[in-house]
Amino acid sequence: IWLSVTPILGIEAMRGKLTLDSVFILNRLQKEYSISSFQLLNQEFGVQMDYSILESLLLGDIPDLDLSKIKLLEKEKVFVLTQLISNFEMKMTVDKALKRMTKLSIDDKKGNLMVANYSNFIDLNEQKFAESILLEITQKGKPAITAEIDYKRPKIEDEPLNFSFSIPSNYVEKNYAK
Repeated sequence: IWLSVTPILGIEAMRGKLTLDSVFILNRLQKEYSISSFQLLNQEFGVQMDYSILESLLLGDIPDLDLSKIKLLEKEKVFVLTQLISNFEMKMTVDKALKRMTKLSIDDKKGNLMVANYSNFIDLNEQKFAESILLEITQKGKPAITAEIDYKRPKIEDEPLNFSFSIPSNYVEKNYAK
């Protein structure tokens, strides 16, 4: 997964590259970089995240679930799937007509909550794709974080993509607790 955060005037503030086992982040505003694992980030930020969950979050796909542990609630227009994973409750709302997830929440029941709302669905390679995601993260004792993700010209490629990710020599490494 490759991402670029460009909040104002087209100036890139952050660039990230995520692999199955590593997370690379360039903070262009503070001239810092970090190379970490999902495990260290989970410890640092108190979340339970891995590559497949993050990929599902960004694409609006339902994460791999243990079907024997899912609680299913059917409502008029949606299904609500709930599963406990470690100490976290993951709740997914799936629109029956779209056959896509429209909301994902991950709650540790200790004051830490992440909610993603998916909207503006388009047809992409014969399936629905959410062009917009509103992400809200609440951590106990910290200010809430809200991020809007708007995909521009999304497409599915058959061949692997290669993006440049080099660390400038004047950037300082930021280490997370080990």
